[in-house]
Amino acid sequence: MPEDPFTSEVIRSYLASTVREMVKATTRTAYSIVFSEGADFSCALFDGQTRCISLESGNPVHMASLPSALQALMERYPEIDEGDVLLTNDPYRGGTHHSDVVVVKPIFHAEKLVAFGINRGHWSDIGGMSAGGFSGAARDVIQEGLIIPPIKLYRGGRLVPELKDLLMSNVRVSDRVWGDLQAQIAAVITAERRVKSLIAKYGLTAVIDGMDYAIAYSKRRFLRGMQAIPDGDYHAVQFMEDDGAVDRSYRIEVHITKEADRFTVDFKGSDRQALGPINASLAVSMASSFCALTAVVDAYAPLNQGVFDLVDVIAPKGTVVNPTYPAPLYGGNCDTAARIFEAVVKAFADAMPERVMSGHVASGMNTTAWGQESETRNEFAWYMFPSGGWGARASKDGNNDVFHAMGNCMNQPVEVWETRYPTRIEKCELRADSGGAGRFRGGLGIERHLRMLARETLVSALADGCTQQPFGLDGGQAGSSNAFEVIRAGDGPRPLREVYDLPSWGKFSNVPLQQDDVLSIKCAGGGGFGPPEERDFEALEWDVLNGYVSPEAALKEYRVCIDESTGKIDRKKTEQLRSRSTHR
Repeated sequence: MPEDPFTSEVIRSYLASTVREMVKATTRTAYSIVFSEGADFSCALFDGQTRCISLESGNPVHMASLPSALQALMERYPEIDEGDVLLTNDPYRGGTHHSDVVVVKPIFHAEKLVAFGINRGHWSDIGGMSAGGFSGAARDVIQEGLIIPPIKLYRGGRLVPELKDLLMSNVRVSDRVWGDLQAQIAAVITAERRVKSLIAKYGLTAVIDGMDYAIAYSKRRFLRGMQAIPDGDYHAVQFMEDDGAVDRSYRIEVHITKEADRFTVDFKGSDRQALGPINASLAVSMASSFCALTAVVDAYAPLNQGVFDLVDVIAPKGTVVNPTYPAPLYGGNCDTAARIFEAVVKAFADAMPERVMSGHVASGMNTTAWGQESETRNEFAWYMFPSGGWGARASKDGNNDVFHAMGNCMNQPVEVWETRYPTRIEKCELRADSGGAGRFRGGLGIERHLRMLARETLVSALADGCTQQPFGLDGGQAGSSNAFEVIRAGDGPRPLREVYDLPSWGKFSNVPLQQDDVLSIKCAGGGGFGPPEERDFEALEWDVLNGYVSPEAALKEYRVCIDESTGKIDRKKTEQLRSRSTHR
């Protein structure tokens, strides 16, 4: 413990608030709604020893994979100077996927390196064969977008113009991408100013002690939470339904060994790497493991080096959780990350059901598009990530309309969306009956209808869970599946795969939608927890009255009769129905 733990706690809190201020600096200066509204970025502070101190924002896969990215940058540049700004996105050198670009600014005091300000953000385009990067048809990592090796974009505070030209010449809508990059730089400059202000107030020694204290605090909390989990071995399996290239599922198998002061997460038994873009980089697999264990052990423990040091991740090379170059891996950052999270959490379901949830949407339903506006011919590129239902728990219903566990991005408001892009959003509502039935119901997914206003819009997507459903636990039923459909004049909804003869239900590239075509994106609901017959009558009645559960589903899934005139449960008929069912 430091000599003055009170001051160290003040400094720990100040460092955490610094990262929150970095987040505000990003959203207030960003150009794209991916940053400003969707919050698809993360901020962090690391100390001069490259240890993670504090993380903030809404994207767990960004945050927990940052140590790998910083390590790659420091291996490339062991000598750095004040005013330098470093960039990378290389998925095979500590990265997640191409669009997640890491911006790092070293922070000095009296020529001593004391910290790093870091922002990892999702650029709205990164080049490649499909706008936005989410190409379900990619077969190698080069097709997926521009790879940025560790570089110095600014040297000693001065921009390297040739590097700017190189980057912006290889992306679509470059003005917005450059604007977002400047927002990332604004965030790391904010970190520099705040850390220097803190040193000026408390002195360098106290600040370094505060950083050590922040790591020790998280480690101490996490270790205390681990005491509630019995030592032993835990195991689970989850699947990716396909890779967009081959019509087969891919196995993600996890073996977890819990000891008094350590978790070992071993992915032995997982399938070999996929031909299509669902492979997860090693950084992604590590991040998913860290975040899942935090959810089980202590969801409120600040995620930093104190937690990372207590978890070992073993991911065999050449597998879907640690591919070898040049395997494509753009979707691994999203849906595969969520499946890994689910597998790790599910491993504890039998031993500690009170600490886990049923299956959830587990897909970002990531959808991107490119085209030219009909009148101006101006180029546009958009990226939508609608949300779904989370799984129920042993004591609560699942959350409605939430991004998957390893993304956790924010909603992009319809009003903002329609001012930026030639689309009209004609439906945005919760999907009735999408949550799995149970003592506690799975959360509901959302359905969005986007009418295309440009003459032609090329749409791409990387999604999973279109043929499999989020699992239920303890007798709870599965949630609904994801789906992409197209609606045309005089025709009802039809699966996009059938209309365009696609190889996958959820992974495709540059599908041409015409003006007035309506793209329907249906997100899955979460799985239920516990037998449906044990659901509280008042809770189910509320579900029916509010449109979460239809009277038909109440009868079929819960064996409850609804009085059509009142919308209330007819308890006498329900008792008779259940009695007949029992005596059969």
